[in-house]
Amino acid sequence: IDRNGNLISAPCKAERIRDLDQIPSPYTTGKFDEFFDGRLWPLIQTKRGCPFTCTFCVEGTDYYSKIGRFSVNSVQAEIDYIGRRMAIVKAKGGRNDLYIADSNFGMYKEDIETCNALARSRQLYGWPDHINTSTGKNNKERVLEAARIVDGRIVLSGSVQSLNEAVLDNIKRKNISAEELMALAKEADNVDANSYCEVILGLPGETKDSHLDTLRTVVTAGFNKVIPYQLMILGGSELGTGETIKKYGMDLRSRVLPRAFGSYDVCGTRVVAADIEDVCVATDTMSYEDYLACRTMHLMISIFYNDIVFETVLKGIRSNGMPVFRWIELIAESVSGTDFESLFEDFRRHTDTELWKNRKELEAFIQQPGTIDRYTRGEMGFNLLYTFKARALVEHLDAVVNVVQVATNRLIKETLGDNPEILDFFEAAIRWDACRISNIVQGIDREVTGTIVYDMGRFISEPEPKRVSEYLYQRPTMFRYELTEEQKDYVRRNLSIFGDNPPGVGRLLSNAHTRKMLRTPVQIGVVEEMEKVAVS
Repeated sequence: IDRNGNLISAPCKAERIRDLDQIPSPYTTGKFDEFFDGRLWPLIQTKRGCPFTCTFCVEGTDYYSKIGRFSVNSVQAEIDYIGRRMAIVKAKGGRNDLYIADSNFGMYKEDIETCNALARSRQLYGWPDHINTSTGKNNKERVLEAARIVDGRIVLSGSVQSLNEAVLDNIKRKNISAEELMALAKEADNVDANSYCEVILGLPGETKDSHLDTLRTVVTAGFNKVIPYQLMILGGSELGTGETIKKYGMDLRSRVLPRAFGSYDVCGTRVVAADIEDVCVATDTMSYEDYLACRTMHLMISIFYNDIVFETVLKGIRSNGMPVFRWIELIAESVSGTDFESLFEDFRRHTDTELWKNRKELEAFIQQPGTIDRYTRGEMGFNLLYTFKARALVEHLDAVVNVVQVATNRLIKETLGDNPEILDFFEAAIRWDACRISNIVQGIDREVTGTIVYDMGRFISEPEPKRVSEYLYQRPTMFRYELTEEQKDYVRRNLSIFGDNPPGVGRLLSNAHTRKMLRTPVQIGVVEEMEKVAVS
């Protein structure tokens, strides 16, 4: 852009580089050495382009349809170079993750070689702990093999966006196998991998009911995590054109991207900057009030379902033929009228106030003295879902457990009738899960103990659970719920980077395989034996 605001560009689109080895590696050439600081995490890309045509994505255009690759040797060299330096970073208490920026990682045969290199790096350098990427939308068996090679440290994604046929037609997403994406969740546990499913709120033709139907289907499929996105309007995408926005009556609002802001010294001048994006909050088929209602359901799923922190309860619900999504709906109803409801009211307020109808007014607000300082202190500009989830699990765990108890009892009576044995079992299951969640981020050195009357460990481990009476202990048994030193180290390292406030804890939870952070139950005796020890 010249001084007069005119675009200076080539007369036609530049040809894409097909042989990516023409591009020198910023890692192996040492250009990125200064960034191994313990706070930043390395990002690599092994391929460029995407064969799919989704209209909400810039890579959905024809220009990006062909795949360009780095050679296997180049990728392996980068992984080895990064691993040696990350071992030093980890020893100093820094983070130990990896981000792979490919659009469909695991879908191609070269990805298996990349995973083999990452497995070797784990053996040699202890890096990476966690691999964040977007896995392939087809070729499920190869994706699962990739996850198995890295010992489940990769997150398996099933990005359906919507399961409504009319919506899929509108966004040109018919060439992706929804069946394979859904089946991915069922097999993720076999490779001990976390699985997530992405959905997008506000797509053309979507209604509140059709969006909730998609959420219901992916929860029923058994994904460990459902990641709901708002529809971001990306420049260069087909969906971002004025014609498409007008066609579907899209109401756009502007907001600052989470963590994408700061104050910078540019040639001696202080420059305040923030990344602003436009999101769709209503269409001709979905009102703004419906949008807010769906966002509230997203938070319910984020707190109570995602990462399967109530693993025992959810397995019990499924094994007894009860609908999991109905359980979430009952949780939402049970929150109403309690002190816990204020958390969700606060979430709705933040959801509303982060959105600006006038982009120019937001740009002016950012430049006001003190505004960027508020963003950098975490008062604004944080990821709402993860931050409010952190507040719920850290500040309101008792309220979370109480609401789960009420909703679970209602679900049992609604579907199985008044069954004292089942009610008693689920009360124990909730207590068991609550102890495993307790103090996993703050207060990690505190001792957590509890008495249980059912063998929940055996119940969880068996593929086909028996009648609940089969798991009843002869005598109540006491457990201590422990965190390993590796778990504690992971939490301490991440909180030292992100901070131990709700936005910082939210960032930790956004990257972690939360189920692997839970406490491990260790049996310490039956109640009568413990009482005798106390008397003696």
